[in-house]
This record gives sequence, C-alpha cells and structure tokens, in this order.
Amino acid sequence: MYDLRRGSRVGGRRRDRFLEAFRFLTVVPVSGERGRRTDDLAGSVRFFGVVGILIGAVASAGCQLLGALLPDLLTCALVVIALVGISGGLHMDGLSDTADGVFSSKGRDRMLEIMRDSRVGAMGVKAILFVFTLKVAALSGLPPEIRWKTVLLMPVAGRCALVMMLVLLPHYPLFYLELLDGLLWLAPACTPCSPVLSSPLYCLRFSK
Repeated sequence: MYDLRRGSRVGGRRRDRFLEAFRFLTVVPVSGERGRRTDDLAGSVRFFGVVGILIGAVASAGCQLLGALLPDLLTCALVVIALVGISGGLHMDGLSDTADGVFSSKGRDRMLEIMRDSRVGAMGVKAILFVFTLKVAALSGLPPEIRWKTVLLMPVAGRCALVMMLVLLPHYPLFYLELLDGLLWLAPACTPCSPVLSSPLYCLRFSK
C-alpha cells in the first residue's frame, strides 16, 4: 500500500533539492536559504542538467527574438552577457581564480593561496576577456537556424560537465561541499551528457 506521508516527504525533498540547484546555479530569487541543508546541496547535483535546460530555453528564446531585431554580432554578445548574468558569473569567477593561480608561476601552496583570494588579478581579467570573445565569435559564426539550438544546449552541457568533473576529477577542498548521499546520484546525472556533448553534430543534422 502506498504511504502518502512517505510519498509527500520524498516529493518535498526532491523539490527542496531542485530549488537548491536553482539557487546554486542561478541568481533568480527563490524562496529559502542557500545551503540550508548539506544533504540538499549534495542531492541537488542530480538536477543540474534540468536547471541547464531551463536556462537554455530562456536564452534560446531570447536569441531568436534578438536575432530578428539586431545584427548577429550584437545578438550573440547580448546572449553571452545574459548567460553570465543569470548564473551570477559563478563560472567566470572560478575561471579568473584558476587563471590567476595557474599562471602565477608560483609553487603549489602559493598558487592555492592566490586562488582563494577574492581579488581578481591581471591573468584572471585576461582569461575572462578571452573566453567572452571566443564565445561571441563562435556563436556569431553559426547560421541563425543552428545558433538558437546551440544556445539551448550550451547551459545543459556546462552544468553536466560540472557533474562529470565532480565524478571524474580529484578536487582540492577549497570550497566546502560534502557529497554524502549525493554521490549516489552523480552517475545518473551524467547520463544526459553523451548526447549533449555531441550537440554541434546534432544541430547540423537537425537543421537539415
């Protein structure tokens, strides 16, 4: 016999973890406090791809709308800026910290100390500018009928790549994140990555 109370608890936990993923990956105001429960933060990993799909859907719609009104280059620049803005620049912050540390030509301990520093150095700024330029150039080089599909899949690929790195790569505990039972969900969360990583081929085929 189905236990309604247990089902309600499970559904509530899934909702909390989805909202935790949304709070962690976007700046969209959602009720509740970020990182309130460690197990919710760990369990939210399974919803990273879902959040990516939602972001991609909004960005893709914006890309189509702007593309009908503005030149391609300006449209692509605005889309990239919007994607950075909706995530709070979280990935750009990590990129700049990594660039400052890796290109500091210092030892391991000093490198990690630089990466912990909240200030952005010259190499971090350059890395952000280079990546932004490459993204805009890559998007503007795509035909409009393929561009919006690529924009749809980009956030999904990015969030799934984050999950894959959590699974496959060793990490230094710069930031506090206990995986706990969330580890059980990392492998299933990676499942959507295979088709997503082949998105350029998918777009080319789908556009015919």
